[in-house]
Amino acid sequence: MTPGYIFKRASETLITVFFVITLTFIFLRALPGGPFDGEEGISLEQKRQQEAFFNLDQPMVIQYFNYLKNALMFNFGQSFRYANKNVSEVMADALWPTLEISLVSLFSAYLIGIPLGLFSVYLYKTRWDGVAVFFISSGICLPAFLVGPILILVFSLKLDWFAPALLEGPASFVLPVMTLGLRPLALVTRLIRASAVEITKSDFVRAARARGLSETKIYFKHILKNSLVPLLSISGSLGASIISGTFIVELLFAIPGLGNVLVDGVINRDYSLVIALAIFYTLLLVLLNLMMDLVLIKVDGRIVIK
Repeated sequence: MTPGYIFKRASETLITVFFVITLTFIFLRALPGGPFDGEEGISLEQKRQQEAFFNLDQPMVIQYFNYLKNALMFNFGQSFRYANKNVSEVMADALWPTLEISLVSLFSAYLIGIPLGLFSVYLYKTRWDGVAVFFISSGICLPAFLVGPILILVFSLKLDWFAPALLEGPASFVLPVMTLGLRPLALVTRLIRASAVEITKSDFVRAARARGLSETKIYFKHILKNSLVPLLSISGSLGASIISGTFIVELLFAIPGLGNVLVDGVINRDYSLVIALAIFYTLLLVLLNLMMDLVLIKVDGRIVIK
């Protein structure tokens, strides 16, 4: 990894964070109402005191540069919504539930999708091939906000197998993970299937069969190994799609994670919290893509960083 590449990625990250802060600030302030509007039992004078405490009585330009300066130093201040808690504490409390469902969903997509993709190669050009393609395409197209309520209706309300909300034991992960992981699972299955089908037609696989290698060795030594390279290239965006999908899943299943906190922050105009979460998600997605790039470079020697 050259210093030029490191400088380039760091510059891109800073520029991205700058635009995220700016756009988030503009969009939040464009929303009607303020963080202390509609509070019961609060007088106009008390409202002004609260706004002064959080520097909301200053001109908008000054507020923007204050937010920008503090955000770049990771100083997000106190939450407007959560009393006696700073933004970092609120995020720390909500981080673990989001990580739990995200990581379990991601690993489930890999652990199930890779074998399914390889198995579906056996169905290629058979009468069952259309059925496999239909289910894979359905998994990609069905949105989480439709899948989640259907799963709750069937497995919680009708069959009473799983709890419809919260994370209170291993069984309570099943429905949120199924909702969040269905599309990534289908994407992994389709990519592995497409890669494996192409690799089975390649000359080195024909040569391996001609040398008398068993189908098991061919699958694990040649087809599986080479099929994983395209999968690594989309792993960053796959992780990003899972993280962004937690917003809907956390709302559907009442999970107190970062997505739920972000939606609550937008509704209550908790400016500091929303900007902090926007920066967190941005940095997380950038780091995910960078990590996958480095892994891909390590696995595929044909890729060279300049």
